[in-house]
Amino acid sequence: MAKRMIDSDIWKRRWYRELPVKIKAVWVYLITICDHAGIYSVDLDAMSFFIGEQVTEDEIMKWLGKRITVIDNGKKWFIPKFLVFQYGELNPSNRVHKSVLDKLENNNLFSVNGFIKEGSTEGSTEGSTEGSTEDPKDKDIDKAINKNKVKAKTKIKVKRFKAPTLEECIEYFEEKKYTNAKVEAKRFFYFYDSKGWMVGKNKMERWHSSAANWMNSSVKRKENSRVYIQEGNLERTDRKW
Repeated sequence: MAKRMIDSDIWKRRWYRELPVKIKAVWVYLITICDHAGIYSVDLDAMSFFIGEQVTEDEIMKWLGKRITVIDNGKKWFIPKFLVFQYGELNPSNRVHKSVLDKLENNNLFSVNGFIKEGSTEGSTEGSTEGSTEDPKDKDIDKAINKNKVKAKTKIKVKRFKAPTLEECIEYFEEKKYTNAKVEAKRFFYFYDSKGWMVGKNKMERWHSSAANWMNSSVKRKENSRVYIQEGNLERTDRKW
């Protein structure tokens, strides 16, 4: 069962107190039914069923238009403030945060203003003046969103690993003048290619460093491959690489 945080001070917020009862239920429904990236696939029939009141998009946007960004030609709604409240700063090295960032990128939500690209007509709903009273804490959240958005946008551009070709491996091994460069390069390439370029449970990040480690291990393997004569018996202790 998925769990998420909810602001217990929401009952003290003037903007929330001024909402009609069924719109209060709509807001709670949205922030609890949306996915972990704050994106809701619009289904007003289901929403009306679960809150026990018939509700229309016009009613929702009249009161919550400034808190909802319409995307994907109206098929989805995005709730920007949900992200900051749930996660704070998004860090791509965190598995859950990375998933959120991927969803934002896939839905084209990175930008200068509220994650939506400048010039987009989506998410431009004005909302009425009703229920528009700003809470100081909301302004703090807006600042955090902008700060978080810039950091997320910067971090998501981190260069991703690109697997080398066999030719690149051979060229690199020969450039470094490794012993049996071509043979070792082929062994290195086919070994990691068969594993999907994974190092343990993690994706390889820098194959040049892995190549150096490979050659260090190769030297140790050769040192550990010795021939011993014990009590007249010839025993070879080859360790598999």
